[in-house]
Amino acid sequence: MRSSARPIAAFVLFAALFAGGADAAAQHGRQRQPAEEGIEDRARRHFETGALLYAEENFEGALAAFEESYSLRPVPVVLFNVAQTLRRLNRYDEAIDAYQRYLEDEPDLPAERRTAVRSTVAELSRALAEVSIDTDVAGVQIEVDGRVVGMTPLDAPLRLAAGQRQIVARRDGYLTVRETLRVAPGEPQSLTLRMPQAETAGTLTVRSDVESALVRIDGLEMGVAPVQRRLGQGGHQVEVSASGYETWRQEVVLAARQHRDLLADLEPARAIYEEWWFWAAAGALVVGGLVVAVVVASSGGQADPIPGTLGTVAALR
Repeated sequence: MRSSARPIAAFVLFAALFAGGADAAAQHGRQRQPAEEGIEDRARRHFETGALLYAEENFEGALAAFEESYSLRPVPVVLFNVAQTLRRLNRYDEAIDAYQRYLEDEPDLPAERRTAVRSTVAELSRALAEVSIDTDVAGVQIEVDGRVVGMTPLDAPLRLAAGQRQIVARRDGYLTVRETLRVAPGEPQSLTLRMPQAETAGTLTVRSDVESALVRIDGLEMGVAPVQRRLGQGGHQVEVSASGYETWRQEVVLAARQHRDLLADLEPARAIYEEWWFWAAAGALVVGGLVVAVVVASSGGQADPIPGTLGTVAALR
């Protein structure tokens, strides 16, 4: 896990600026109204809470605290912290917007820091992809990674961060549909979700003879067995896995309003040395190891630096 000292480094300076601005204002106007002093104190308290939560990698909590601080006292440095936190939450599109607003609201920003922020914006932009999401019925609520993004039909394609995104579609009278979407940077794609009506659904219960076995249905994690889910009629792929056991797989077909109960009988995993290919691979590794040793010796043991490191962006992390 990354040390919390590095992510919080940018906040140390900004916390000092934030507190310094508050102290200067207090010295300038001792006769301010109590309500104004209360807002100032609350803004500072939320800011400090956000910095602590960020250091603990509680990014959802940090974002809420920073946004509350900014709503009470819209200071540009708080907006920067909002952008940093959105970036850690993989909400790149919103992070880019916050970074750009920060640049606009902070005209006296040093050139070096302005360049670093712009480099971060460019880096995040390259990691985005446009994804069009639609459903076969209108009025479906779409969630991405647990966050509501709108109702279908959506006004425009979503700009999602590259990686594995969890899509959830909900509407009363229909089954909740979950989809795992792999997003590649810069590659647009479309996803159309079919919403099965609730009355055409069946119920599937999956149990296991092994405690704490993990259940997956149609590639999505459903939790630890026993698991009961309402699913659309038709075929479904069920997987049950546990440490030290072979993965159990079965395809099950559900009819409308049908209930099926599956028991996954997991077999202990075979030790790797019991597999025939282990010994064949071991022989190849011995030969390969000699070749690698010769190459390392001839190169003097020098390793190339990791390519793609952005020094200016590192200061922002």
